[in-house]
Amino acid sequence: MPTINFMNTFANPFIKLLVHSPLHHLVDNNVVLISYIGHKSGKTNTVPANYLLEEKTIHVISIRHRNWWRNLKGGASVEVLLKGKQRNAWAVLEEEQEIVAKEVDLFCRHDPKYAQYMQVHLNANGIPDPKDLMEAARNKVAVIIKLY
Repeated sequence: MPTINFMNTFANPFIKLLVHSPLHHLVDNNVVLISYIGHKSGKTNTVPANYLLEEKTIHVISIRHRNWWRNLKGGASVEVLLKGKQRNAWAVLEEEQEIVAKEVDLFCRHDPKYAQYMQVHLNANGIPDPKDLMEAARNKVAVIIKLY
């Protein structure tokens, strides 16, 4: 998993630094920081994540073999740094493939770049291929975060 190690070691700390800097506006529309309490360690952990915002709901998709989302099983209180503002929220983990596929669909319809990244083909009207959505969801989880 060299990509995960690279993300954890280099990319994530850089993104966190950027989000906390005066230059945060460069990534505000793409990255949210999610802070949660680790079940085993009891420590506060913070991860950057790409997101989609709909009113007071933040949608996040993560690769299944990452570890951070496991702390959200059963729902968890989290803090998010969204567009320069710290907010309290409640996060729910979705692992069921059909639900994750709907979240992937949401991302793909919002921005075709996500479809390309997730290897989901779009038809001429921008509608994602249902089989591709299910395949993309197979190795992902979704986190739905409700802002207070």
